[in-house]
Formats: sequence, C-alpha cells, structure tokens
Amino acid sequence: MSEEVSASKARKTRATTKVAEKSSVVESVAIVSEETPTVNDDGQKVITGAKKTKAPRSSNLQGKEDNTLASRTADHSLNKKVDTTSNIPESDEKVALWSDKNIRWTGVGTLSKGYNIVTKEAAEKWLEKSGIRNASPEEVATYYGK
Repeated sequence: MSEEVSASKARKTRATTKVAEKSSVVESVAIVSEETPTVNDDGQKVITGAKKTKAPRSSNLQGKEDNTLASRTADHSLNKKVDTTSNIPESDEKVALWSDKNIRWTGVGTLSKGYNIVTKEAAEKWLEKSGIRNASPEEVATYYGK
C-alpha cells in the first residue's frame, strides 16, 4: 500500500494537462507569412525571417598621394578637435609640492612620491597632511637638471 501512495505522490498532474483534458475545443490557427516556407533536413516546413543585409567591408588602409599607406582611423582621430581646456580648473596658478610617499585623497587628487605640480587650492589641502611640503621652483629645476 505504501508503494501505491508514493507512486501517486510522485506523478502529479500538471495544470496544463488538467486544462487540456477539460477543454474539448482545439483550434488550429494558420500562420500567414509573406515568405515561402522552406524545408529543412528533417522534411519539416520552416518559415524563415527576412535576411539582414550587411554593409560591405572596407579596408582601414588608404593610399596617399605620395604612394604611402595610411590608416583611416588614425587620421580621423588626429583630425578631431580635442578640447584640452575642459579638464583644467579655472585657477591657472600652480604650486610645486614634494611628497615622501604615494598618497591618494578622494575629492582632492593623487600625489606620487617626489615632486608634483598641483593647483593652489589643492596645495592648501595637501599641506595639511604629514610628509608633504612646498617645493621651490629652484629646487625642482635642480632636480630635473636645469
């Protein structure tokens, strides 16, 4: 008896099966397509969608008047107008700082070990930290051999 109970619990009827058993009306709907169906390897009719047309590939290389090859991508990126002023802060006054270690401060910036050129506003904040000091222009020039 326990075998009959476990077998009945294992085979539950699904909701879709119940609905299919109750429904006596089955509709067949014809699919209308502008494309003609094709037959696959199994002999079944298959409706395929419209094929996308691909753009023809073109070479990135171009010939120049002096019989040399050039890259269209490189020429395009070189001819772009680069706005270098957008990343520069309004204050053009710069200050040289010396740091004894690499340091990062969210909202202020990053300093590498050695000499760093920063804005005056950032320098005021950096000088609050230990291990960072002002560097004179003569000191920086001497370091870089000028």
